[in-house]
Amino acid sequence: MTKTYIMLKIKSAASASGFAYYVTQDNSKARYPLPYGRASTKGKGDALLAKANQEETERQETMAANKADRKARNADGLREMTEQIHKVGCILYTSWGYEQTNVEFYQVIGTHGKRGVIIRQIAKVHTDDTGPYSGRCKAAPGEFVGEPMRKTITAGGIRMASYSNAWPADHGKSYHYSWGY
Repeated sequence: MTKTYIMLKIKSAASASGFAYYVTQDNSKARYPLPYGRASTKGKGDALLAKANQEETERQETMAANKADRKARNADGLREMTEQIHKVGCILYTSWGYEQTNVEFYQVIGTHGKRGVIIRQIAKVHTDDTGPYSGRCKAAPGEFVGEPMRKTITAGGIRMASYSNAWPADHGKSYHYSWGY
């Protein structure tokens, strides 16, 4: 693992009361280095620099630990999602839209590799009306309405489009949809 630290340095500048010592980022590309703090004497400036470097080191280590934790959680989520979806016959659903809620269902018809699936859109059955422009629907397994698609399982389900993911559907559950207000 590569550790990257932002180096801090002391820069002295004349002020009305003599010299002031500033601790700033040592970044030659920065047009205006980010100031960390100011001290009135060189000794206080050195102490401020040591404190700033310690805090930066702790911040970088915390960020690295958080990244490792996120990777572990993502791996667990991916493993769990793969176990649920990577089966022929699994029913998936998407729910997306802003002023209308679109629900679509898909069925896994094949698998390829460790995380790959071949899915096909299936029909939905209207179960009841919940309002003037809304209702509930269920999946109709085996009633295919779309062409087969190859997709990859991720920790967040299967990415169908930039605005929707597909997740495992609960068997027999009806899902809410609407078509305008």
